[in-house]
Amino acid sequence: MTMALTARLARELRGTGVTANVVCPGHGYTPMNRATPIGACPRLYRPIAPLVLKVVAPLFLSDLTRSARSSIHVAASAEVEGLTGAYFDHRCRRKPLPAGALDERNQNAVWDLCVRLSAGTLTESTT
Repeated sequence: MTMALTARLARELRGTGVTANVVCPGHGYTPMNRATPIGACPRLYRPIAPLVLKVVAPLFLSDLTRSARSSIHVAASAEVEGLTGAYFDHRCRRKPLPAGALDERNQNAVWDLCVRLSAGTLTESTT
């Protein structure tokens, strides 16, 4: 959904000098991860959740500086300057957008939903 929205935004901004790209920062060990309650985990995993959340996650999830690299690269790199509507992975590599994100119908549907949400016109009966 984010990719389709960004592709549409890039189209809307074409010719303005403003760019819009999608960046995947990877998995970071954030305060939100650290504060995840055991009850938020699927029931099947709850017996091992404390081990995963307190021991495994800090060892295998990257620190926040590493997670920020791809965003900083896309925001500040000369090689990305002027590029819009692109997707970059957590290793700062440009990757193709999936077909669903390139489909203009999907882009328009997500765009319209966001417009309705921001205008406050989306009601439960329309969801």
